[in-house]
Amino acid sequence: MAFKKAFGQTVRELKREVNKFRLPEIEIKVQEATSNEPWGPHGSLMTEIADATVDPNELQLIMGVLQKRLLDTGKNWRHVYKSMTVMEFLVANGSPQAVESVISFLSQLMARKFMTPCFSFSQFLINHPRF
Repeated sequence: MAFKKAFGQTVRELKREVNKFRLPEIEIKVQEATSNEPWGPHGSLMTEIADATVDPNELQLIMGVLQKRLLDTGKNWRHVYKSMTVMEFLVANGSPQAVESVISFLSQLMARKFMTPCFSFSQFLINHPRF
């Protein structure tokens, strides 16, 4: 059992290293911030992501990863939680385009009834002083 767990962890680490060669740097940063590890995303990493939202191409890559992670289920529940954490950080610290992207995506989710109406992040968006 211990061997299987250690082997699985080694395979995940190897997979992460291989992905670094074929994915854009910003996607890797977003994946690190929304990883399934038991700790939250680091503030400096989220700041780098928020700073990258000024570039429309980077913003598109960031939102693509966040949207994919937000729709995870089951054992990947941390992806969802950390995606919401990063989105909240982007609303507070990202570019105006990032704020619009987050609001648009969450509105689409709520319209499709993926989320309940009492979803607390939507209340954050409604009551956020930036609006």
